[in-house]
Amino acid sequence: MSENIGQPVVVDNRPGAGMILSATAALQSAADGYTMILAGNGTAISASLFKSLPYNILRDFTQVSTPATFDLVIVTTPKSKPNSVADLIATARQNPGKLNNSIGAEPYPSTPEETRARMTKEIKRWGAVIERANIPRK
Repeated sequence: MSENIGQPVVVDNRPGAGMILSATAALQSAADGYTMILAGNGTAISASLFKSLPYNILRDFTQVSTPATFDLVIVTTPKSKPNSVADLIATARQNPGKLNNSIGAEPYPSTPEETRARMTKEIKRWGAVIERANIPRK
């Protein structure tokens, strides 16, 4: 990046807390055009999980580029019964504690407890209470 813009670039990596730490630090820095954040899906997840954040991602920041895109998917094995999210929720409700989940690639490392907490909050947001076991990724 330094070569492309002709300016030195300093990376201040502040992982954790679903990007809340890095977004807050960026917001608190001088509004001189020299500070930017690389926001990922952790930003969207945090906005949907927490009642209040120290910033509003849509109001306090301006998107200047989309460096990459990727899909987030829910997958099952071909042998499994669910063919849709609605089927998955119905199956989970009919079989409490018998479904397993695993996060294959996240924007930041997490413990099984953190993953379970995020997934539980998101699933509750869908209006479904699903009991399942976390399978840590390897």
